[in-house]
Amino acid sequence: MIDYQLRQVTKLTTIINDTSTSELTNSEIKVLKVIVQRPDYRSTQKQIVVMVGYSPKGGSYKNNCSHLRSLWCIYYQNDYMTATQQGINQRQDVEPHPTDPDLIQNFWYSR
Repeated sequence: MIDYQLRQVTKLTTIINDTSTSELTNSEIKVLKVIVQRPDYRSTQKQIVVMVGYSPKGGSYKNNCSHLRSLWCIYYQNDYMTATQQGINQRQDVEPHPTDPDLIQNFWYSR
């Protein structure tokens, strides 16, 4: 059992080190950006689709999330998608969501 777990950790480390996230599409970048903007680096599916403008049942949205997950940029935890350290590092240029009520109102009116 320990040998199997060691092989899994080695395999995971190899995947993370060998995976280039520079191959992300614009749609995948939008999804990752929404998740990384959150204070705790996690969002629900509803929060993501509202911010990105996709249908939660659409194939494009699901494919984007699946690809991000395969690149170890996000992981699923209950109803949340959480950015991994690799995902956070990929989107370092993102500013956090505003917390001031006036800024939040301006943010939503500008959409």
